[in-house]
Amino acid sequence: QAITDNQLQTDVMVYLLETSEELSEFVRTFSKAVAEKPAKKDRLQTAFFDDGVSTVKVDKNGQGLLRVWKQQLLQFKNISPDIADAIVQAYPSPHLLMEAYRKCNDSNEQEKLIENIVVRRGAGVLETSRRVGKEMSRRICTFVTSSNPNEVIK
Repeated sequence: QAITDNQLQTDVMVYLLETSEELSEFVRTFSKAVAEKPAKKDRLQTAFFDDGVSTVKVDKNGQGLLRVWKQQLLQFKNISPDIADAIVQAYPSPHLLMEAYRKCNDSNEQEKLIENIVVRRGAGVLETSRRVGKEMSRRICTFVTSSNPNEVIK
């Protein structure tokens, strides 16, 4: 009860950890979150103001089509602006991605097509990189290649 009272009165979170391994994992996770906070703050500002969440205007010359493609990718669950940017750099249009899928030999190769695209996050010393990943690659592949209009992308 004392812990609950303390949390409610001081707006502080209390974590009960039993082993030294749990403590070290908590410290590692917390330190990483604190270090990445500035980069994530910048990413959110970019996503809302730079890319425009509501609508993207496309002029007669096609200016804005890259932003429409990126906006479409951002509609997927768990796709960050960094992942969308990486995919848009590798495949600047949905048509080019569809062509790449058509050139694949089988569905297994299609599902793996974009999983190893490098995604860079942050800037400077805090810059990290990761890959698009199997699950995201599979979902985008299903979206682009499926001919079933009722297929649910999980």
